[in-house]
Amino acid sequence: MPDGFEHTISPDESILAYIDADESLRLVFQNIETQEKQEVQLPVPTSSGTPEAGHLIWSPDGKALVLSVASNDSCSMGELSFSLIRVDVEASAVLPLLSNEKRLVVAEKWHPSGFILVRDWNQNTWWIDDRRGEAASSPE
Repeated sequence: MPDGFEHTISPDESILAYIDADESLRLVFQNIETQEKQEVQLPVPTSSGTPEAGHLIWSPDGKALVLSVASNDSCSMGELSFSLIRVDVEASAVLPLLSNEKRLVVAEKWHPSGFILVRDWNQNTWWIDDRRGEAASSPE
């Protein structure tokens, strides 16, 4: 297993995605068969502290994934800030869906119809559109 965090395999089991172990907030897609790597630099939040990323969830078709980014140190006096980011695999395109949230935002499930179920730290859940991050009705 490559050095890193939050390793997860695409639905078709062809790509391994993980957060690189260095401090630069980089997402890595690694072709399981060829071992070829594609690195995507994630946006670093403007708040102070070392950002952390995790909770990777693949889209049902394996063409994209979403992940949470937290910034600021939970032990410091500053407020934590959370974001939910979509990354398209082929284009390495990074699209913030939710930014500078004051509550934890984690993707729980990606529905085939294009909606993502999001959870906060109070266990509240809601659906968002997977391209704009706008609140949406439940697809289920």
